Formats: sequence, C-alpha cells, structure tokens
Amino acid sequence: MEISKSLEKSSASFGSKVVSASQLLTSLEERKRKPPLVTNIVPLDQLYHGGLQRGTLIEFTGAASSGRLALGLAALAAATQSGESCAFIDLGDHLDPRLAEAAGVHLPRLLWLRPSDLKKALLATEMVLATGFGLVVLDLGMDIPSSRDLSDSIGARLSLTAKAQNNILFVMGPCPFCARAADARITLQGARPIWTGKEGERLLAGLSVSVQIEQRKGTRQTQSVRLSLPVLENLPR
Repeated sequence: MEISKSLEKSSASFGSKVVSASQLLTSLEERKRKPPLVTNIVPLDQLYHGGLQRGTLIEFTGAASSGRLALGLAALAAATQSGESCAFIDLGDHLDPRLAEAAGVHLPRLLWLRPSDLKKALLATEMVLATGFGLVVLDLGMDIPSSRDLSDSIGARLSLTAKAQNNILFVMGPCPFCARAADARITLQGARPIWTGKEGERLLAGLSVSVQIEQRKGTRQTQSVRLSLPVLENLPR
C-alpha cells in the first residue's frame, strides 16, 4: 500500500514536469512573436523600421578604433537592460567587463566566452545561438582568414542557425567574413576625434564615425550617416 502511494506521488511529480506537444508548439510560437530589439542606435533601429528584426545576421566591418566595439556594447546594453540574455564571443580578447558595465551592459545577463582560435569561436557561436540567447556578438578580432569558400559556408550556417532560433547575431571584424549570408552589413570608417575643454586642456570625448548601412536581403537599401560614439577607454571604471 505504501509502495503504491509512493509510486503515485512520484508519477504525479514527474507528470508536472512533462509538457504536451501543443504546449511546446505554443512556446515556440511565443518565441517567434518576440518584438524587434530596440538598440537606441537610430540608424540600426531604422534598418527594420523600429528595431532589429529577430532571426537576422548583421555584419560589422571596420579597422581598429573604428567604433565597432562601441556599437556592439550599445546594442548589448539595450538588450540586457530589457531582460534579454546575451553572449559575447571574444576571439579578439577586446572586452573589458568594467567598460562594458560602464557602457550600460547588465553583466549578470551576459555570457562572456574567450575562445583561443577561430574554429573554437565559430563552434561556440553556433552553440550559444542554438540555446536561444537573444543577441549574440561574435568579435573576430583583427586577424581573419581570407578564404572566400570558407566564409561562404560558415556564414550560411550561422545565418540559418540564427533564423531557426529567432535570435540576432552580430559578426564583427576588420573585413567582410560572412560573404553573401549577412542580412545587413555595417561598414565603419573615417573616425575623427571629438574634443572637449579649452585649448591646451582638451580631452578626447568620443569619435565621429562614418557609418554605411547596406541592407542585403529583403528591401535592399544603402544609407550613410555619421555617428558620435564614446571612447570606451574614457568611460568611468
């Protein structure tokens, strides 16, 4: 009798953890209906009329000190502050958590991975995309292989994974890496210093950067704007 009651209790407890197929489908549909991610970076938000569309791959290209990291941190700040779980795959070893926090990133919602080579970085990116992080940023650093065939296949796989999981992937590097797979490409160049203070006591406050945004899929369009970005090294630590 006691054994029977124990089995019934165990069965009831196990049953509370099991969901039906219809419940799973409902959960997936709710995930697909998540609203666009508003980054508060006007040119990016205007790309899809009010925020970044889910299931997209956006590529950022630019030389060192072009503002790539600042844009990435601004998007991560907006995402984590709105409750999104995000990931930063840091192949270039560029991220300083103190600067990220000063830029507005909510660190408890950020997974920071520091792979030792490109292969591990790409594997890590696919893994975190598959687990459902809302925004994933892959920083490739400054040394990228130039094989077009390799880039085409990798970019296509990353794009498909982002679409399947309905999340957003940023790929950041010095030159195009995802080839034709990117939904949009952001090119940063022509950085100019922004100074504050009087002559002889001036401080570097930020960078004025020329940003070219090319939407490569859907309604194709290209626009060029200038953005003012903070110099991350000058943010309070």
